Amino acid sequence: MVNVGLTASSAFLLVASCLMLSKDATRDIHRSLRQDVGKEQMKTLIEAAKKKLVKPAPDILGVVINSPKCGTAGLTQSFVNSFDPCLLKNITSEEVQYFECAEGRGVIRSHDLERGTEAIKEIRRDAALQQCLVVTAIRHPEHWLPSLFLQCREGNALCHADVSREEYFQRYHDWLMFEREMNKARNTVRAVRPILLKAFGATSLESEMIKVQENGGYSLLEDPEPEGGFKNCKLLFLRMEDEERWHSILADVMPGIRYFKASSRLDKCPKTADHYKALQDYKLSEEEKASVLGDDPDMREYFRAYGLL
Repeated sequence: MVNVGLTASSAFLLVASCLMLSKDATRDIHRSLRQDVGKEQMKTLIEAAKKKLVKPAPDILGVVINSPKCGTAGLTQSFVNSFDPCLLKNITSEEVQYFECAEGRGVIRSHDLERGTEAIKEIRRDAALQQCLVVTAIRHPEHWLPSLFLQCREGNALCHADVSREEYFQRYHDWLMFEREMNKARNTVRAVRPILLKAFGATSLESEMIKVQENGGYSLLEDPEPEGGFKNCKLLFLRMEDEERWHSILADVMPGIRYFKASSRLDKCPKTADHYKALQDYKLSEEEKASVLGDDPDMREYFRAYGLL
């Protein structure tokens, strides 16, 4: 039993030696122990450290089917790193990445729901994979759109450009008003999240967002359509505004999974980082909002979920 008055150094040695912690887990505890800790604090630290020592179960498929710019890279890398060693393998669809990992585990990544579902059927038919966790995420539209803008050709050209704040914002406005680009944006939403949530029994985005709020950033759906491609799968629906909690959420839902955050747009485009940060606070005008929404009901539901309509 840990005494209430246990010193930081003694507590650190006790936890590290008893649990034989990894370097990451040891570093986390060492960082936290800046002062004497009590019994309950130490219990919390030990439980957190134990989660980092858990090994993922064998024969599990981790699936990231997600709209672009909603944390796809970090979520995929989290599965790959946690299932290590993994090798990228060729499969039927070019719209899907598949990593074959140790002990019968695997990872699928796609922005295309139909192709991703086909990949699940293909992989599970050819391997002993029975259980799977599908992960998808949602992001505030006024943060998602700037990130999507910088991924397109016009926005990407600004990454290392010497442009003023005024010109940067004007380019963003022009993109928002370009019908062809907004059709692409609407398709990335329409083709993934609404269909995926429905396949797991969600009645609406609004109802799931209520659960997400109540749970502190996520909902877990465990009742997929029996005749679909998600048999024995669970769907973890995450909110990007709670990304700092994804470490604990993933560890609770699938023990042994550790979240690895991908590099941000600020890291990739340091020359215009201040412009991009300002863009994250930009509020869409009614004209811009109308252009983004078009007459798409899924986009309207998405905007309503964040109080933008």
